[in-house]
Amino acid sequence: MFIELVLTLLTVLLVWFIIDNYFPARKFAPGPLRLPLIGNALSLILNRSTPPFILFQQFSKQYGPVCYLSTGQRKIVIIDDFETSKQILNHETWINRPYHPRIGERSFGKPLGIIFVNGDGWKEMRRFSMRTLRDFGYGKQTSMQVVLDEEVKALTSKVELVANSSEPVMEVKHLFTMPVLNILWSMVSNIRTTEDDVKLRKLIVLVDNLAKANPIAGNILSIFPFLRFIFPDWTGHTFAQKCHKELQIYFRDILERRRSEGGYAEDKRDFIDTFIEEINRHAKLGSNPNHYTDEQFITTITDLFEGQTA
Repeated sequence: MFIELVLTLLTVLLVWFIIDNYFPARKFAPGPLRLPLIGNALSLILNRSTPPFILFQQFSKQYGPVCYLSTGQRKIVIIDDFETSKQILNHETWINRPYHPRIGERSFGKPLGIIFVNGDGWKEMRRFSMRTLRDFGYGKQTSMQVVLDEEVKALTSKVELVANSSEPVMEVKHLFTMPVLNILWSMVSNIRTTEDDVKLRKLIVLVDNLAKANPIAGNILSIFPFLRFIFPDWTGHTFAQKCHKELQIYFRDILERRRSEGGYAEDKRDFIDTFIEEINRHAKLGSNPNHYTDEQFITTITDLFEGQTA
């Protein structure tokens, strides 16, 4: 009985393999052979030491500028051609982001923010963020040049200080993170961050570690997301939750401090003041309740922060 069951299972998997890889009706773009249930996940895991973009380039060289692979139920099309990429990125059909259950854990279980959201919420937050940041100088040559000059000067001074010290060797891993963050952050919070901000430095390292944490688990969770509940530590789920929680606490604290200071309605200094005023305005009007809330603020500002530090 057991042998018959195994043979039946193997037969089903073999038929699945043949249909998925060779049956004309199921053919997508060319790509590496896919295994039943897990697709190309095993190949990604075995090549975990290779950065994904390098691995995808290797696939493109072998299978062409447009190739297809999958990880379980998740289908992936790789585009390695400038003109094709340009057409896709400029077409509204392709603007949606793939959703994964883990994504909701960083945004209070709701479709919030800019990076991992679709539809009207994404359009509204993108429009609001771009307009507000431009109002405070983002993308304007005169305003940006002042910030750039200040950051270049600070970076040069730091390098010269280390070069003239008794130990002229420095860790460059996060050397450019703070200057890059400051270029945007001066318009987000009207504050220039420094190396002395221990809490902020901790968050930068946290985001960096979160982005690089456990690539094997990342592939496995994309196939079997329920494993994060069974093996939360091994899959990196516990660590990810800790990171998201610390980021949420940090930015909620910023929001509450700014609220307590007041004055944002009369004199908007930055992105934060403008967002708080929008929260108040929409609360009074009772319109778009999901677009402007405290949770939306925290998720959006987290997206901006991670975009500059990850």
